[in-house]
Amino acid sequence: SLTSMGVRCILAALKRIQVNVQVLKFFQNRIESAKDVVEFLHWNEGNLRELHLSHNRLDTASARDIILGVAAAADTEGNPRYPFPFAQRGLAVNVPLWLRLEGNILNAGNLKVELLAALAKLGRPLKSVVCEVDSTSPCHTMLCKETHPPAVHLTYLNMASTAPTQQAGRGPPQPAMPP
Repeated sequence: SLTSMGVRCILAALKRIQVNVQVLKFFQNRIESAKDVVEFLHWNEGNLRELHLSHNRLDTASARDIILGVAAAADTEGNPRYPFPFAQRGLAVNVPLWLRLEGNILNAGNLKVELLAALAKLGRPLKSVVCEVDSTSPCHTMLCKETHPPAVHLTYLNMASTAPTQQAGRGPPQPAMPP
């Protein structure tokens, strides 16, 4: 079972040999920290298309940091790396990073509260950063239903209907907010 230290070693090796990765699958492990993943996102220059971290030990702060890291990823001229351009059937479309975080110790309600607070400081609405995907959504790894796709396809967490918890958040629980 892979830990945060194992992820650090793998990502350091990929950086050392200059491998730009499109898909990272680190699901069903014992990963507790997102620090190295966030750093890799920036180093990888927007090449990552899918990040599978489901069923690990990531907390709400780690999930928040990954999503904010994706939203902040930019090229040297300040242009966002996500959503990334993709040619599909002769059309250029922008596609969010496919992010799987379900099955971790995070609280989706707290995640939404923390993302809203962080994004408010940046003057960005949640909808510009996250498209929530569930089993009924038409979104998939190479298509977003949104006219203006956000940075991240966040899969199977259901932030809208998960109540925040006091121990995982800062202060008393907040009511779930509409998207």
